Amino acid sequence: MKSVADYKILSEIRGFAGDDLKRTGDLVLAVAQAAPETVRPRLERMLSCHGKRIRATLLLLLAKSGPASSPDRAVRAAASIELLHLASLVHDDVIDQTGTRRGEPTVHSLWGNRAAVLLGDYALAKSLELVVDDEDSRIPLTISRASGQLVAGELLELQLAGNEVSLGQYEEIVAGKTAALVEASTVCGGVIAGHGPETVAALAQLGRDVGFGFQMIDDLLDFGIGAGNLGKAKHTDLANGVMTLPTILYLESASPAEARAMRGLLREVPSDQGRVPQVVSLLESSGAFDRARAVARGHIDRATAAVQALPPWPGRDALLKLIGAMLHRSF
Repeated sequence: MKSVADYKILSEIRGFAGDDLKRTGDLVLAVAQAAPETVRPRLERMLSCHGKRIRATLLLLLAKSGPASSPDRAVRAAASIELLHLASLVHDDVIDQTGTRRGEPTVHSLWGNRAAVLLGDYALAKSLELVVDDEDSRIPLTISRASGQLVAGELLELQLAGNEVSLGQYEEIVAGKTAALVEASTVCGGVIAGHGPETVAALAQLGRDVGFGFQMIDDLLDFGIGAGNLGKAKHTDLANGVMTLPTILYLESASPAEARAMRGLLREVPSDQGRVPQVVSLLESSGAFDRARAVARGHIDRATAAVQALPPWPGRDALLKLIGAMLHRSF
């Protein structure tokens, strides 16, 4: 169970997002309810297991941070981001063959890979449809670019699966797979708020830092570090031959003999899950988990500083709490 403090933080943050977050959820549900009969019940089932809508919340909070205000545009952009995120999760689960998400069966485990891919494609198409007529072309262009970056990041990760990944390659994957969608959220929020080009560029960097920090903490959660309450399947990255930040940092600082031993274990894990405890033990004893958390903290600290550099607005404290909570998240 999540702690009372976890619920309090999330409830407070949602409160600052106001009715716009509820309207975002209602719009996403309306998209599902308007779908053809062959799609509607399955899409509604997908939406019943939605997450905490962190990306939509980032967008909605930032959309109120500047001289302009357009709640309707913000809601449509936030709903677009949520549908794009949903599509990426469905496709991720097919690629990783993940059986559960947040304690519920994944789409492909219920209806098969073909149906899951098509449902993800439908959500993606509807995502772009929601913003195509926005008065500022940067909104649909930003979200469209993010969808392409997501695919590129996934493809690079798939291409490198089972191979040793450098820190640079890892960062390229994260930039597409995770950070691109968060960056799109912060950019859209800044554009809708009426900020100038320099501030929007700073918000883009803020989104990248939040995305990197989020993914790096997610890497730790996959090892069971802080994942007790999330309903997440553990060690899926190891099982799929995907190298993440803790293992990359371990290999960077290991002796030649230690690196050879770790590489041997990583090769064996996909076919022998009994090797997982050995990998985890080596990473823990070397301090790799602590170093990965420190890198994540650097990104979160930079994102925090970027928010603090903006002129004050009513939702700023909520945004700072949301960003800060990511480092110790149990949501």
